[in-house]
Amino acid sequence: MNKPKNEATVGPPATGVFPQTRGWIFDVTEVSAGVHEVICHDRAGWVIAATGLDPDALIEGCKAGAIDMMTGARTSVERGSRAKGEE
Repeated sequence: MNKPKNEATVGPPATGVFPQTRGWIFDVTEVSAGVHEVICHDRAGWVIAATGLDPDALIEGCKAGAIDMMTGARTSVERGSRAKGEE
């Protein structure tokens, strides 16, 4: 029996990496009909997430956040600031 076209199909997330955000992994999942969730994370445990209707816009927003975090992390290390979790 065929499923109605407006019913969301739940499946594994699509995973991608981008050269501008080296070290970050992006997972895109359709969580409801037409609603997407993007979760990206790096090896240090940082996570950025967004939910909305346009998966491409969500990915771009998460990429911008990852780039900001990468730039901030570099600046903090260059200034001698303590890394996340160190006190």
